[in-house]
Amino acid sequence: MTYGGRGIAHAGPGQDEDAPWAPWSDGRWGVELVFTFDTHGDTASPGPRHIQLTTTGEGRSWVGTVHLGDADHAEGVGVAGPTVTDHLARAIGIDEPWAARFDARSGSVRGKLWRLADGEPARWDVEVPLEDTTDEADGVTLWVRLGDPASEQTVRIHELAWYGAAADGQRVEHEWLGLADGDAATFEPAHRFDAGSLVAHVNGVDVAPSAEDGRGFTLDGAPTARSIIRASYIASEE
Repeated sequence: MTYGGRGIAHAGPGQDEDAPWAPWSDGRWGVELVFTFDTHGDTASPGPRHIQLTTTGEGRSWVGTVHLGDADHAEGVGVAGPTVTDHLARAIGIDEPWAARFDARSGSVRGKLWRLADGEPARWDVEVPLEDTTDEADGVTLWVRLGDPASEQTVRIHELAWYGAAADGQRVEHEWLGLADGDAATFEPAHRFDAGSLVAHVNGVDVAPSAEDGRGFTLDGAPTARSIIRASYIASEE
């Protein structure tokens, strides 16, 4: 797409009584996308330039955005709830695949952005609380908006994947968290988890956390850079 706005909407039972329950119907879900674009956005041009996911469901709503550079935001990644917004500026390379991931299964809205060739980092870039609203419509929309045509920016979405939430009490095995950066020793899986149920896996080796709080866990020392981090646990909605 080179100009204007395009959206793909998916309805759930709140918007269409015949629609089946969907992963996003309770506001707790995750999504990952791979994209490319061919030129940097003009920060002086009018109109938004971004790839954005918006969702409403069962009284919860949130937004995840890849900013492509406009008058309001530098290139980077952002997440927002009804009253909170967070944004991390990051230069995005042109004509090479980049990936973004957004997730709200833990009760917070989290986002990360990375160059596909570098591999997914385990650490989240931005995070805000998931807040309740009075809107109980179930739906999600993927938007691409490209403001002023003068910049001649072209965006392509190559892959899109959805992740549903585990049920309360369900066992989650070897969930992929990403690659360690060599500095962080604390990690957050996709869901909240029962106390004492989590086992971390670092490069395939089981490791007991030194501390945990039901939302994240800490290892006894930061794993070396690019270590593969996974986790197994019992999901909890508490």
